[in-house]
Amino acid sequence: VSMTELLIFGRIILQWQSTLSTARKYVHSTAYRFLIAADAWVFLTLLLAIAISVPTINVYTHGTHITVAHTMGATIGINTFLLLAFAVDILKDKSPVSLNTKWFNRGYWVANISLFIFWISLIAAGIAKAKWQMSDSRIVFGAMMMQLTPYFIVFFISGISLMFGLLLIVFSLLKTQIRNPLKNTVKSYKAEEKELDMIVSS
Repeated sequence: VSMTELLIFGRIILQWQSTLSTARKYVHSTAYRFLIAADAWVFLTLLLAIAISVPTINVYTHGTHITVAHTMGATIGINTFLLLAFAVDILKDKSPVSLNTKWFNRGYWVANISLFIFWISLIAAGIAKAKWQMSDSRIVFGAMMMQLTPYFIVFFISGISLMFGLLLIVFSLLKTQIRNPLKNTVKSYKAEEKELDMIVSS
């Protein structure tokens, strides 16, 4: 598995230039922006996965928050952004209302930046716990966990911010779907009313 990850990681690096060229071409596509975000998280998650698969490093990281960081990066950074890309692409075809609203863009950046801080806080907590695990004169577990409190505070705040960013994206997307049928209903009603007026007048 690790060797396969190395091949994928190398392929991402080799194709980075062409990826940037494609990104510039489709920079205005909302769905493609989520694909770019997912691609960036594939890169970061693979980098972390390869690092913790090295036996010398894994001795330190096994059973720490670094493993959780890898899982969160894959689950939220890759899976969630891919699902959002598909959702935006499908729903955009059904709605002429633009998705590139101010709140939607804010949600996109808040979610990505918050997820990165969320991810880094877990790695930092994992490194601190790894030092405790390998220390000759270890303090008690409870005292060690108390020392990780600053990382957990950052983890909590960034998690709330991440949830807020994702909610902004989802609500902005749902708002276009709710608003559009209402507009179509009003337009249809006005058209029928105008047609009836023409029939009556004739």
